[in-house]
Amino acid sequence: APEASKDPNTFRQDRLYFEEVADVLEEHEPLLHMMFDYHKASDRARLMGLNHFLALLDFCKIIGSSTCISKREAKLIFGWSQMTVLDETKKRDRYVSIAFVDFCECLARTAELLSPPTEEELDTFFVNFGM
Repeated sequence: APEASKDPNTFRQDRLYFEEVADVLEEHEPLLHMMFDYHKASDRARLMGLNHFLALLDFCKIIGSSTCISKREAKLIFGWSQMTVLDETKKRDRYVSIAFVDFCECLARTAELLSPPTEEELDTFFVNFGM
């Protein structure tokens, strides 16, 4: 599958690491922390597992035919958003989970799939395909 060779840093460099994105995340940080804290495994857990992330997306009606985001795509988003773990045997929890900053990236990647193209992007598309 072409997704297997996708470089997660491309999204970060091209779409995520911008002041405007940081401003939006910072503005909504209290709400994002509440969402993360509510849906992670327990009060003491610092991390969120894949099943909890999928449950959040399911609860918010983000996975399904109305959004065209499948469970498979949600799993890919989760995996692409995880930071690298140097020793997955010693840091197993971190290897299979996401921290809050990874969670924010997951939401940004999900929003990218949900957002329609801009008028300029549509114009470029139609010009490139002679329509």
